[in-house]
Amino acid sequence: GALDTEPWTPTLCTLSRLELYTGADDGEVRAWSLKDRACVGTMHEHQSAVTALAVPMSAEGGSDRLLSAARDRVVHEWDLRTKTRVATVPVHEAAEGLVALDPA
Repeated sequence: GALDTEPWTPTLCTLSRLELYTGADDGEVRAWSLKDRACVGTMHEHQSAVTALAVPMSAEGGSDRLLSAARDRVVHEWDLRTKTRVATVPVHEAAEGLVALDPA
């Protein structure tokens, strides 16, 4: 679907790599091309509403990772180049926010 015609209700949006990332109540994280105004990837691993997204920024200003949290008490780490999950961290409560720090 197109960014301006797709019916979606994001819970949170974040911007990186000229892409917009949205998380929704159905547990899906979508990547949108700002240039083409179209969905370029869907990441679906959460079992409940996505409540937070964060892009860890390096000192150089870029990132190839996205963190997503949901009410399913899981935080996923995504590779933005391949739109695949690379890590999962269980948490004790539903995460309502994320802060990503530069590990350097």
